[in-house]
Amino acid sequence: MTSRESSTRNQIERASQALVRTAPEVIRTFKGWLEAELPMVKNGFVWKIPELDGFDAKRFPSSAEANVRLKYFLSEKWKSGNAKDREKIAEWIIAEWGGIRRNSEDRIKQHAKTAANPPDLLSQSGIASLSKVMSVVDPDLFAIYDARVAAALNAVQLQAKLKRGIAFRYVVGRNVAIHGSRDAKGNQLSKGFVHAYPFGVLRSRGWVVPGRGQNYWTYLGLLHACKRQLDGYKLSELEMALFRAAPTICGDLLNGS
Repeated sequence: MTSRESSTRNQIERASQALVRTAPEVIRTFKGWLEAELPMVKNGFVWKIPELDGFDAKRFPSSAEANVRLKYFLSEKWKSGNAKDREKIAEWIIAEWGGIRRNSEDRIKQHAKTAANPPDLLSQSGIASLSKVMSVVDPDLFAIYDARVAAALNAVQLQAKLKRGIAFRYVVGRNVAIHGSRDAKGNQLSKGFVHAYPFGVLRSRGWVVPGRGQNYWTYLGLLHACKRQLDGYKLSELEMALFRAAPTICGDLLNGS
């Protein structure tokens, strides 16, 4: 393990322990929610995997297992590859697997470099793409933070009626329940969960806002704190539980259920 890898692990552990000390109710809330949701991930999580040399998604019994196995498959490729190989892996992860095609070649190169050596302060800009790559660099350490996951993190706490939750920053997305709908010109046609519960409102309620550059690390700290109390589950499965449930729980809150 390099000094940078050790530093990253220590940073996540510090974030996790800080939550144990300052936000035990948040951890209890997510642990209870995950206990109910995780059994449904196996057959309820669906994400299509594009064709990839050396990996046959069809040989796995579920989409969930195939996606977990894909991360470990690509992680081995990443570890054995050079800088160019890693850039190609990052491009495939972001554009093909993730379906995010608006990144420039330079941006993808930067994501590959950052994923290999993440800084202590991690910007929210491009976090959906970057975290996808990081989740492959080390699937046991990093998880994806995208629009659905970000919304679910706040929605779970709202459903639980926490008085002092953690306000996680939203990510731009296209799910109608979360972000509403837009026309071909980008005009907002209907509002979604993020409009009903904007970040500023959560902050005004007294929810804790992670420090500058700490949003993603706080998210990882929360997942790892919960994972320690949930036997037999991988970090990816906790992330997938949030992703799978996001449209439903956000829709329920939006409709007053």
